[in-house]
Amino acid sequence: MPEEVEDLQERLQILETLMEVNRGLARELDLDRLLGLTVSEASRVMKADRSSLYVVDWDKNEVWTRVAQGVEEIRMPLGKGIAGRVAETGKTINVPNAYDVPEFDPAWDRKHGYVTRSMLCIPLRGRNGDVIGVFALLNKYDGQFTSNDEDLLAAIGAGVAVSLENALLVDKLRQTNQKLAETYDQLMQSEKLSVLGLLASTVAHDIQNPLAVVMGHAEILAQSFPQNSDVQRSTDAVIRQVDRVSDLVDSIRTYSRKDKDTLIQVDVHSVLEEALILTDRLLVTNGIEVNKEYSSDLPHALANAGRLEQVFMNLIQNAAQAMSDGGQLTLATRLVDRLSRSYIEIEVSDMGGGIHPEREEQIFKAFFTTKSEEEGTGLGLAICHRIIEAHNGSITLQNRPGEGATFLIWIPTDETQEK
Repeated sequence: MPEEVEDLQERLQILETLMEVNRGLARELDLDRLLGLTVSEASRVMKADRSSLYVVDWDKNEVWTRVAQGVEEIRMPLGKGIAGRVAETGKTINVPNAYDVPEFDPAWDRKHGYVTRSMLCIPLRGRNGDVIGVFALLNKYDGQFTSNDEDLLAAIGAGVAVSLENALLVDKLRQTNQKLAETYDQLMQSEKLSVLGLLASTVAHDIQNPLAVVMGHAEILAQSFPQNSDVQRSTDAVIRQVDRVSDLVDSIRTYSRKDKDTLIQVDVHSVLEEALILTDRLLVTNGIEVNKEYSSDLPHALANAGRLEQVFMNLIQNAAQAMSDGGQLTLATRLVDRLSRSYIEIEVSDMGGGIHPEREEQIFKAFFTTKSEEEGTGLGLAICHRIIEAHNGSITLQNRPGEGATFLIWIPTDETQEK
């Protein structure tokens, strides 16, 4: 009879403890905070040193700690470690000494300077019965976890499973919304590019005659004055800029329609020098010192010189604008091997402030810009990316927030392109 009374008192204590936990958690609406409070409450009422809540990722075949007291995030394969074993089998594990269990991995103790002794792990199941998580308690203060502790943790875990499943559903909803937002942005950009292509075609048609007139008069002026005279140099500059306007219009149309350029053997150094000439005024105005580190034995690239010049000019202008108070612009070329192929590597590096890390992944997207509306359209780097891709090459950013930015371009050599 006394044993029955004692057992009844223990069960009443379990019920009171469970009600106490639920009352405290019922006031919390934030799911992640709720899970954290649950873990803390479980440790307190069950007199355990630490608690952890693992999420099962069946796609990656691993478990990871969504909430863990006293440690950073832990990830382990399904079946590995006691928590991984509980997740895989769906069965509770209650051990007085974790080091006596083959599944226990002492590496985590060594990493965090901790000693795990008693351990109680239960599976958490979703509405359809699948294991979605694991609830683990470590080191009971007064010895080992009992069967009553298992019952209490299972009762607490039933509510935790509901909260965890809701949190996972919210996560999935957020991811879905993010993907929908990205898809919408892509559709909007596609629509913008479609309209841009139509506008570019119209502009190219309407501007052709005025450009031809300007070009014709510039050529007549150039022939009417002696070689190397100031007038001839000025008319040559006019001719170059008229060609550039024509190329810019074609570039926008190329970007929106993905037209292919005609590629010929090109001296990359000559193209870089031409880009420097065309951006000289901005470089001088901003007090930019140009450091050239050209390879002496660089082969030709199979490329479109006009398109490459446009890329180099854009990167040089961006670098100069990033160093409005002066600085050093580094232009370097070298021959490199990538994936068993020979590439010409072109480096354009500045000492500006770099790019905010959150914006790094967006810089090559159309219509994304860090400049004001008056300074940029958000097409410059997107067009550069498209041009380099059309050359079977690639362009990447090496960002140094607060110190500067380096753009690296890789273009196959003429021999590689012809293979």
